[in-house]
Amino acid sequence: MISFKRIKDAIDDVVDCLVHTPKNVSIELEKSLNKISGENFLSKVDLPPYPKSTMDGYALRHTDISGASRDNPIPLKLIGSITIPFKKYDLEVGEGECVFIETGCFLPSGTDAVVRIEDTYREGEIVYVMKTLAKYENVSLPGEELKRGDLILKRGIRIKPWHIAALRLHGVSKIEILNLRVLVVGIGDEFLEGLHTPFTLSLVKQWFVEYGFLKAEEIVIGDNKDEIKRIICKSLPNYDMIVLCGGTSLGMKDYLAQAIKELSPDV
Repeated sequence: MISFKRIKDAIDDVVDCLVHTPKNVSIELEKSLNKISGENFLSKVDLPPYPKSTMDGYALRHTDISGASRDNPIPLKLIGSITIPFKKYDLEVGEGECVFIETGCFLPSGTDAVVRIEDTYREGEIVYVMKTLAKYENVSLPGEELKRGDLILKRGIRIKPWHIAALRLHGVSKIEILNLRVLVVGIGDEFLEGLHTPFTLSLVKQWFVEYGFLKAEEIVIGDNKDEIKRIICKSLPNYDMIVLCGGTSLGMKDYLAQAIKELSPDV
């Protein structure tokens, strides 16, 4: 019974069956989208590197506001503000104190929670907290987004926008990708005689381009067994994959299966 498979799934299956290792080539990171990774890349840092706020509010000690509510607001002394993300401020917050902090900023020393602005009100340099918090509430802990040693990118997978973003965060500007090459061969006398446009070759070739192959070319040949064998043998050293379209039915000029059988299994 004939079954059909999506082109993308067929490409995945064939790539997984490659018996040789394609060579790598180095390209700029920003041009690597949808290319096939040629290397494994592990995270070299914890992200975030320090506890950071997930809300705009006030960094404080959660033990200082135990029992706080709208009916029982607890006052804290405001001693500073942190408004620049990724900057480690030299601030030490003591008992009964707090610091204004914006989303994405690192918590100052001595704090372990962030209360939202909506759960406070301020009178001068005194901030009244109207909600009890758990330790690390509204805080993203070190390594929560990405841990040191986590696999960011694996060899053999397509590079996606989130890979590029993570690699850029690590200071990567160039990346190794697989230099995959494919030749798409259209078989049929009708192509050589100009009786039919081999539009399916464009479809298949562009699928490989979209998949991440750096070299995707197409040719047409006639219904000739010896020519099929010659093209396969000639092209193998220059391509990682050869896709043959046509000549697979049971007609008098369908020579593809016969040509393949006559070739050495090592071809």
